[in-house]
Amino acid sequence: MYICNMETNRQKKCMVKKDLFCYAEREMKQLADIRKASTVRNYMTALNALAQYLGRRSLPLDDIDRQLMQDFEQWLQHHGKCRNTSSAYLRSLKALFNRAVDAGLTAERNPFRRVFTGNTHTVKRGLSRSEFKRLLACDMDNDRQRVAIDIFLFSVTVCGMPFVDVAHLRWSQIKDGRLFYHRRKTGECLSVLLEPEAKEILRRYKGGGANGYVFPLLAEADDEKAYRNALSRYNRCLRRWGQKAGLQRHLTSYVARHTWASQANENDIPISVISQGLTHTNLRTTTNYIASLSTYKLDYSNHRLIRLLFRGERGTSAPPKGHKIMHSSYKEDCII
Repeated sequence: MYICNMETNRQKKCMVKKDLFCYAEREMKQLADIRKASTVRNYMTALNALAQYLGRRSLPLDDIDRQLMQDFEQWLQHHGKCRNTSSAYLRSLKALFNRAVDAGLTAERNPFRRVFTGNTHTVKRGLSRSEFKRLLACDMDNDRQRVAIDIFLFSVTVCGMPFVDVAHLRWSQIKDGRLFYHRRKTGECLSVLLEPEAKEILRRYKGGGANGYVFPLLAEADDEKAYRNALSRYNRCLRRWGQKAGLQRHLTSYVARHTWASQANENDIPISVISQGLTHTNLRTTTNYIASLSTYKLDYSNHRLIRLLFRGERGTSAPPKGHKIMHSSYKEDCII
């Protein structure tokens, strides 16, 4: 993480000038304190790129205008950044700038009005059913690779649970045949009924993880370096698995999540249910609507999808007996 290495008087001068980089340093420290590591990483990446463009790590907040941001956007694209990557950098800078405006450090304005801060459609990352079957038929001998395969398949069975949440999953979050978790990225809570395939994977790791973790990835909580190393190893194992299965694409941690979503969509599961399973918060209308639904529809849809992907079975049977209707009030019982 970038830290302004200046003497005390230099730091004071920096803040008097209301510099973006010094302001960002303070904001990132506060975000790190409340476990917003991914946001800090995004801010740092954008600031590093901006510093490279400027040739210095200083920029008065009052000097940020539309022309500067347009020139920076063009520089990013000239240096090989795709439109979505450029957009991600600019969104991070926009968020920091808006925080500074709210703090009264610079006048309210929109220097990002003429740059792209949205998302463009990218190549589909979800697997087809035939590709998924090829993965299921391809095992790996190495124990580390076997763990990676289990995590990938487990993620698919629980509605595309993100790797960061799988890595931090504890046994205390599994109760009465259900999994409860808060997404570390958004704070949204989700309850998922565990399918037989998920339970079989969990049985292989019972009692094996450190500090109550389900999978043997982390030894301690909030160890960012250990998490980044685990993610890197996971992606390397997935890449080898995909190559051995003969896939014409690279497997990454995102593919499990995209596979669940794309297969759910192809099997006519309503977008509102898919949104619920992915805990998306940017679809405000959908999110507000599904907040009052019971989880039965999600459980039923996921049950159908996992039967099709793992067992090749089609049908409309309901989830296993013993399923309990869980209304939106279940959020009160979610374990962080």
